[in-house]
Amino acid sequence: NILGLTDTAFKLETLMGDMAWDGKWKPFFEFVAGSMQTVSSIRDYIDGESFVKAFFLANIAMGRENSYYDFPSEQEYGKGYVDIVMSPRGQVRDLYLVELKYCKADAPDSEVTRLREEACGQLEQYATGADFTALLSRRGWNCHRVVIVFRCWDMVVCEMVG
Repeated sequence: NILGLTDTAFKLETLMGDMAWDGKWKPFFEFVAGSMQTVSSIRDYIDGESFVKAFFLANIAMGRENSYYDFPSEQEYGKGYVDIVMSPRGQVRDLYLVELKYCKADAPDSEVTRLREEACGQLEQYATGADFTALLSRRGWNCHRVVIVFRCWDMVVCEMVG
C-alpha cells in the first residue's frame, strides 16, 4: 500500500462496477489516463501508442480478478484486432470495445480528428462482423464502442461512438 497500488486497485474495481451496473464508463478511462500522467515521464512516450496501450492494460490487469469483465488478449473481430476488449462476466451485459490512438505533442488538431475517425472506422468494422454480432446475440450482450485519442500524455478524445 506504500505505493498506493491497493488504493488504485480498489478505485479501479469500484469504477469497473460503476461501468458494469450503471453505464458510467467515462470515469474509468479518465482515472486510468490520470494515473498515467501521474506516474509517467516524457521518455515513456517515445513508443507512443504502445506505451499508452501497455499502461491501460497494466492498470486493467490490477483489476483482473474483478467479477465484472474478462480481458481477452489480441481478440480478433471483423478481420482486425481490438486494442482492448472488456468482455462481460456473470450477469453483466455491457461489452466494451476500446480503440486507442496516439499522436505527438505537436500534432495539429487535424491529426487528432484523423485518428479519431480512423478509430471509429476500425470499431465499426469490428462490431459489425457476422461472428461478433452472433456472439452478442447469443450472449445477450450490448456492445459499446469507445474511442480514446492521446496527444502525448493528454487524453484529448474519450467518447462512445456508434
